[in-house]
Amino acid sequence: MRRQTIHAALVALATIALATATHTVAAGSLAQSTLGEVIVQDTADKSANPFHLKNFIVVLDEAPLITLKNRVASRSQDKSLQDQTAKLAARTAQAKLIDAQQDAFASSLQRSLPEAKIGRRYDMVLNGLVVQSSAPAAREILNNMPGVKYVARDSIVRAHMDASLPLIKAPEAWSLVGGRETAGDGIRVAIIDSGIVPEHPMFDGSNFEAPAERPDDDYCATVDASFCNGKLIVARHYTPPDIDESEVDTPYDVDGHGVHVAGTAVGNRVTDSQGTELSGVAPGAYLMAYKALWADGSGSANGSTSGLIQALNDAVSDGADIINNSWGGTASSFDYQL
Repeated sequence: MRRQTIHAALVALATIALATATHTVAAGSLAQSTLGEVIVQDTADKSANPFHLKNFIVVLDEAPLITLKNRVASRSQDKSLQDQTAKLAARTAQAKLIDAQQDAFASSLQRSLPEAKIGRRYDMVLNGLVVQSSAPAAREILNNMPGVKYVARDSIVRAHMDASLPLIKAPEAWSLVGGRETAGDGIRVAIIDSGIVPEHPMFDGSNFEAPAERPDDDYCATVDASFCNGKLIVARHYTPPDIDESEVDTPYDVDGHGVHVAGTAVGNRVTDSQGTELSGVAPGAYLMAYKALWADGSGSANGSTSGLIQALNDAVSDGADIINNSWGGTASSFDYQL
């Protein structure tokens, strides 16, 4: 148990680490592949107004599924069948309450804001919906609807990350778990970012055996099984309505930031063309990639908070032990609740 805790703690350090050398490998030419279908959309700059979207994230007051402690998705083997059955029943009951409340809200919305449209729905990390409306008083109306806890504007955030392996004393941590190669062994790390390049050597799955317990509805399970491997075990993407012409509608990383972050966290031990040895903080960990940030044509990547929440919701449901988010946006006194 202590060893597993140390592994998890070591992987958690990866969420704040950035090895400068890793950037050379992770953000290189491999991230510029044209794999996938290219979608041409409006390439207008989204950075000028981070709150340009007409979407609102409406959070309802019924508790989300994550509030159920020791959730059924736990991989612990020391739970009795009776205990697991009881937890499954509680989860099912709570899911029905959430569905019922969201359906009731949708019906009420038709009367309060007839022109509004409902987009994504969330149930794991929060109980809420995305509502699109151009009505001037939309936020006030939504706030006053029955069952609404609060309303936040959907906004645009940008990729961020800075730190280093020496700064977090990764080498000292490796010595506690038997060396760098096995650091993070068995831990599932979710990277919510701009996607992944599965053929990158840092994510080679040859020396890994994928766990039997994996989602059956992600990109690898439903579209392209070869996208994943023994190390990269989950891949999802959340396509926005406005995509730069350079992007692809797959979990593949065009921008390079997601590859960079994933390499920093769990990248395999590799040697670059100059003979420099590189690795992530926890090379032995599994990787789960969630593409919610999209290349914008300016050399950066961005995405909406509504898409990022969906990725977070899925990562928790998929059984991630560690979830990394390396992005940020403009400070707002109105939307701090999220």
